[in-house]
Amino acid sequence: MEFCDLIYHSFIKQIIIRSCTKDCGLTVTPAEVYVKYGDSASINCSTTIKDAAIMSWEFAVGETSGASPPHVTWMIEKLEDFTVEPFCFVTLDTNEQCKMKPNITLYKLPDSVVVSAVGNRPMKEGEEHQLQCHIYNVAPAKKLSVKWYKDDETVLTDDLQSSDVTPLPKCLNDSTKSDNGSPFRCEAEFQFGPAGPLVPPSMASEPYTAVVHYKPTIKNCPSYYAGVENSFRLNDLPCETDGNPPPAIEWYYNGTLIDSFKLLTRAESGIYTATAHNSMGQVNIDVHITVECGSTTLNFYILLQQLLIILNNIL
Repeated sequence: MEFCDLIYHSFIKQIIIRSCTKDCGLTVTPAEVYVKYGDSASINCSTTIKDAAIMSWEFAVGETSGASPPHVTWMIEKLEDFTVEPFCFVTLDTNEQCKMKPNITLYKLPDSVVVSAVGNRPMKEGEEHQLQCHIYNVAPAKKLSVKWYKDDETVLTDDLQSSDVTPLPKCLNDSTKSDNGSPFRCEAEFQFGPAGPLVPPSMASEPYTAVVHYKPTIKNCPSYYAGVENSFRLNDLPCETDGNPPPAIEWYYNGTLIDSFKLLTRAESGIYTATAHNSMGQVNIDVHITVECGSTTLNFYILLQQLLIILNNIL
């Protein structure tokens, strides 16, 4: 019987690996790269040393061009790997190996940015309410800054410092009636510092129109008014109401509800009360009304009275 000896031959070559220092002569350009998710990227690696035997890139994705000293380029057509960390290395004739790694930041803008109110209830004047900014599928979230705007004026800036890919930053708002109808929006903006893109990548939400409920007010209502018999109605008074929900206005005389379209007579002169009300409250105002027979003097007085009311509204 013949025996066959199986002999393993092994060869171990010692290679000393060190990070790149000045005497390694390695340079990566650019040294810091910011790539939008799905975009292409390329980084060049070059060396000035003369005894470079091998030069290449170590990478998980992408490809290289120019695979020999003094330069080699790493390229990728579509970068979608957030863990990618390629590094350039050169092996010297002395079996020493030098390497250098560029800083790559892959960022992804949100799929969408949406503002909504916290809780399904209307805002009320004088109460604190929250708006939240839904930022869907963004990375890296810890580099994100959220800016809140009201009528294009910045009201809050929030640096998230979060790793959540769908953060929900909130904006506290002490609601006032001036907020009613105002557009609020939030903008997610990457803050990469001076080495980042010249224009910080960002995405803004569509405007969220605030609806604030507030008590009614009555304005432009004169304390005294003179009208002509059988031609004057309470509805002719320049009284205006404001409030949300829009208030209804009613007129009372001696506690009795009056039809504001009814023509008044001299016998109905007196103090009338205008009442404006909505779900937030009620406000009253008294008007002393004098109903007279028609005359040139009275008509002139009424015209003068109306002119003064108009001028008062303008001023």
